[in-house]
Amino acid sequence: MPPPWKARLFLWSNALGAALHWAGVVVALALADLTTEVPLLTTRADLLNASVCVRIVEAARFAPGFLAPLWFAISAAAHTLIAASLAAGRGDWYARALERGLSPHRWLEYAASSSVMVLAAAVLISTRSAELVAACTVSMLVTMLFGLATEANYQRFIADRDVVAEGEKLLDLPGGASEPLGKEWKRGTLVARAWPHLVGYVPFVLSWALLLSSYEQATDAFIASGAVADLRAAPYGALAAFVVFGLPQLVLLVRRDGPSLAWLAELAYICLSITAKVVFAGLLLAQGLSVEAMARAKGVEVRVAGQCAAE
Repeated sequence: MPPPWKARLFLWSNALGAALHWAGVVVALALADLTTEVPLLTTRADLLNASVCVRIVEAARFAPGFLAPLWFAISAAAHTLIAASLAAGRGDWYARALERGLSPHRWLEYAASSSVMVLAAAVLISTRSAELVAACTVSMLVTMLFGLATEANYQRFIADRDVVAEGEKLLDLPGGASEPLGKEWKRGTLVARAWPHLVGYVPFVLSWALLLSSYEQATDAFIASGAVADLRAAPYGALAAFVVFGLPQLVLLVRRDGPSLAWLAELAYICLSITAKVVFAGLLLAQGLSVEAMARAKGVEVRVAGQCAAE
């Protein structure tokens, strides 16, 4: 079990995370337009007059306004569960997992919330291809599951430090406190323990490459017409925030004493989670999910150049 100060630290950090995320739900519900729908498009090939006619058609209509409250609510529920468990003295599952460098709750929550965030971006700032929206969203979900797979994979490479041979090693903390660093990676295991983390960048790059490519294609026409909000800074700022999310786990994998620092990574993720969601929501709510922006989008007719003559 963790020392009392560490248990209190995680109780209050998760309680604060829950409060901030629930506040995000309230603000997002107040500011977002939850009813206006936007079209998702797809291509369809038909046989017309002995020739194949390929055209772009509406595949479905989608109301993206609920997505910002949803990604806040997913994180809020996760933090609330952890904080309530710790407050009730039933947080052993959380403490034991962190002692082993495991945070399945974190990666499952991120798989859901980050996928919703990318879904919102794909619907609002891209060419709105239904296939692209699905590919971006699923790729981000798979990326986060690779984070979970990384933690499961590296369990067999953790060793207890030989404090007799190497001397006691401590992590200095504020206030003159210290934390023993009693675990380390087995020597020569860097590639074996890190490969799932590295492979996880493949769907990550795919998701953002598709999103940004589609964003650039849509920029001139959609943004000029008002059909898509002018979010020129949002996609690249969001990409930077998502890249930062991978750094805590990467640092743990590279540092020799990484297994002893998993609890610090958990604190880092709590801070990064609320920061990324607030920034992302601020950009999208202010320019993409607001009532005014949705009204403009609804009033713009999307026409397909080169429509087949006979339909």
